[in-house]
Amino acid sequence: YSLTNSWPNRKEKKDELTFEQNYKKLEQLASDLQNSQLTIDQIVPRMKEAIDALESCKTVLKETKLKVKELSQKLEEVE
Repeated sequence: YSLTNSWPNRKEKKDELTFEQNYKKLEQLASDLQNSQLTIDQIVPRMKEAIDALESCKTVLKETKLKVKELSQKLEEVE
């Protein structure tokens, strides 16, 4: 189940990764950096990828927070 696919108002590009895919990309980069598995030539491009993935995750989390807040308010109205 992917949160990124559940919001109808979310404008997704066909090639956009899901939250989970971006999160895994960030985990892999962190692991590669910790284990010194990146060459000096790989660091800058991988960091750019990481920034893109982080921005995407942050956007999804903000949208999710807003949606949960909206749903909570609706639930209070029902009670």
